[in-house]
Amino acid sequence: ARLTGREIEIAMEGGTPPADRDLEIWWIKPDGSAPISIGLVPRDGNMRMTLPEGLDPAEDVKIALSDEPLGGSPTGQATGPVVAISDLTRS
Repeated sequence: ARLTGREIEIAMEGGTPPADRDLEIWWIKPDGSAPISIGLVPRDGNMRMTLPEGLDPAEDVKIALSDEPLGGSPTGQATGPVVAISDLTRS
């Protein structure tokens, strides 16, 4: 995960979810609050977007990917296993 200003890019370096699953991206604040979904990883493996309002890049922010049903978590929180966690890198 790389951040330039308020533009974030998520790049998959390998692997794809099964056809009946999606990978959901979570913003993890360093304050220990609940992770916030920022979308699904596209099947092509790369995503670029502007951060939603209220998500301010800060030191120690992490990005996580969870394995979810098609369309993402039905509960607003990760329901499947977390398959990757990365520090947010500024460019």
